Amino acid sequence: MTRRRSIRLLVSAALTALMLGGAPWARGASAQGVPGLTANQTLTMSVAPTGVLTVSVINSTVSWNYPSAADLGQLSFTNTLNDGAAWSISAAMTDLVPTSGPAPASCVMSSTNCLSFTNMTLASSSLFNPLNNAPTTNMVHGGSGAFGGTDTTPGTTLSNTKQVLTADGTDKGSYTQGDGTAANDSSITPATGLALESGTYSGTLQYTITG
Repeated sequence: MTRRRSIRLLVSAALTALMLGGAPWARGASAQGVPGLTANQTLTMSVAPTGVLTVSVINSTVSWNYPSAADLGQLSFTNTLNDGAAWSISAAMTDLVPTSGPAPASCVMSSTNCLSFTNMTLASSSLFNPLNNAPTTNMVHGGSGAFGGTDTTPGTTLSNTKQVLTADGTDKGSYTQGDGTAANDSSITPATGLALESGTYSGTLQYTITG
């Protein structure tokens, strides 16, 4: 009899401790925890989009004579990211400075020893060539407009960007813009009537794809 009573008392005590949260294995079961006895970490997980986002030029070098427009050739680009996000390609350029001798200290629209990017107009091609039937439903060319911005270092400082094209999340795949002919490629045109010194001038046109 005594043994049975002792067993019942022990079982009762254990149940009471469990109900009151006094059992060691019950501590910290709450998400809030018990100060001093538990420690919480916030967990954040990101899933990176798969696919590629790239832009490249077919013609790495473009040469022409003033005051004609420069045919920029075809632009090649791919967006296969699975994020459904809108995307775009923009362009910025430096001044054109003499290839021989030091760069000028400043370059403005009226300069005769450099061609300011503010004297250059970009016209984006409206011809898109999708590869493997990639959609172009909402792909739009950037139109035509002059570059702008503040030039701090002639030949190095990039202008403000101009849109080359925009597209939404349904237009995904690989494409080219233009077809390699002056009639259908993007172009840049210098302002006419500039009193530029004779010589050769060079600069950089930089494309950026964002998505």
